[in-house]
Amino acid sequence: SPRRAWSGSSGGVGPPRRERPTSVSRPLRAAVVGLIVAAPFAAVLAEGVAAGGLAALVDPDAAALAWNSIALGATAALFAALLAVPFAALAAFRTFPLRGALTLAVATPLLVPLHVHAIGWMRIFGRQGYLTAWLAESTGYVHEVRAPWLGLYPGPAWILACAWFPLAALPTLAGLRALDHEALEAARLAGVGRLGVLRRIVLPAVAPRLCGGLFLVFAFTLASFPVTSLLDTPVLSQRIFFAFSRDHAGGPAAAALQALPLLLAAACVAVWLPRAAAETAEGFRTRLRPRRGGVLALAAAAAPLVLAVGPPLWGLVWKLVEARRLKPHAPSPFRDAFRMVETEFVNSFLLSAGAAALLLVVAWPLAWSLARRPSGGLSGFLDASVAAPPIVLGLGVVLFWRRFADVPILGGVYGGAALVVFAYLARFLPVVLRVLATGFGPEAGAQDDAARLAGHGPLRRAVGVLLPGQAGVLAAALVLGYVCCFVELDATLMTHPPAWRTVQVRLFNMVHYRGDDEVAALCLLAVGAALLPPAVVALLAPRRRRVR
Repeated sequence: SPRRAWSGSSGGVGPPRRERPTSVSRPLRAAVVGLIVAAPFAAVLAEGVAAGGLAALVDPDAAALAWNSIALGATAALFAALLAVPFAALAAFRTFPLRGALTLAVATPLLVPLHVHAIGWMRIFGRQGYLTAWLAESTGYVHEVRAPWLGLYPGPAWILACAWFPLAALPTLAGLRALDHEALEAARLAGVGRLGVLRRIVLPAVAPRLCGGLFLVFAFTLASFPVTSLLDTPVLSQRIFFAFSRDHAGGPAAAALQALPLLLAAACVAVWLPRAAAETAEGFRTRLRPRRGGVLALAAAAAPLVLAVGPPLWGLVWKLVEARRLKPHAPSPFRDAFRMVETEFVNSFLLSAGAAALLLVVAWPLAWSLARRPSGGLSGFLDASVAAPPIVLGLGVVLFWRRFADVPILGGVYGGAALVVFAYLARFLPVVLRVLATGFGPEAGAQDDAARLAGHGPLRRAVGVLLPGQAGVLAAALVLGYVCCFVELDATLMTHPPAWRTVQVRLFNMVHYRGDDEVAALCLLAVGAALLPPAVVALLAPRRRRVR
């Protein structure tokens, strides 16, 4: 009978049994996100309010530092636009050799740690930088990258723009390639000038993506710490770190009090961040027919990338060349640097690999649950959490797990390596979730429903049906999680125990007391260790054959 057919495996007669899809329940996923992401910020808020939060919000010094942070973010966004727009325009409207490779290479500045960017640029524009010394000798003009100008800090803003301009360049390129070629040709035939085409067709299609990318640059600059710390830029993040490290007993509480203004500013930015991320991640179809270009078009398109990463890389490499010229028979600085930080490299590999694997284990069920049962509130909160300052996140992880220091099992987390792993989970869970979400298309739900009707259980459906078809997405998420954890510094500074110091922490501290050649060698080693896994995955990835 129809009723018996709907009764499922029970064989009884009754109303149809409603089976839920294979995914994490909504209360469970909310609890996981709350424990990992929301709890650290709640701990900072509670500790700061208990220490007298209103006084921190009306502090004139905090207001001045907040203004410096906002001005720094706006200046970095302006510099990022100057780098992103020319590259996107040339890559969209011209064809030239190595066009696809250049589009992939423009994302490489995102994989380089921020403090490595700063150290490289300091070799050029620092107090003893090459360009600074040349200007002083030839013209008598002494330039200092740390110096303010009209109340702004163009040096740190330029370094941050060079590190994050791909966030604006790639979405702008996608918007330009999505332009309708027929509409452009019709406008030209109708006698509309170039300015009219730019104002009526190009800008309405590209402006949302460009503004979204620049807003991401502004948000990440507002929360940055390594560049502003190395260049002594007076911003809120520096004040938090100094308060945390000044007094071991009362440092976390004082840092939480100082973190309230930055947490409030990040909350205001987070309101608009999901919309900006949606604009930059919007899909497109290539409908634009670019004109033929040549080597000159390639050079012009590559100029922003070369300008962003060329000088700091040249400064690091030339420092090693100078050291070899002065001491030709000395051991290799790479070998000495690696021997010096061999333990820190091992710690970084272990922490990054463990955190990346744990990120995959936690993020995959959440991504599948959001694909089956979407939640705008939870997705918006995860996207907005990316705007949170990492140094405040690390402080929150310390404050949250300090409450369980006396609990028998949970007490082992506080003061151990697990504290760093939890900080990585809280910071990069939204990023890995976004990558895994691309693997759950409409066919994934149909396959899960078909396997459920065939009588397979939830675990078998997940392992035997869904996971085999997502090998590429899982590998990309794992590599991205490893790279993000390996280059992370802000939260690691706040959470790492002395026995688990990472190579990024050691590099950040070596700037103040080691030789320039050793620091340069370690910078190049750290960049190579971060870029090696993506390069290996790119080489081993199967090539798509073009069908003629």
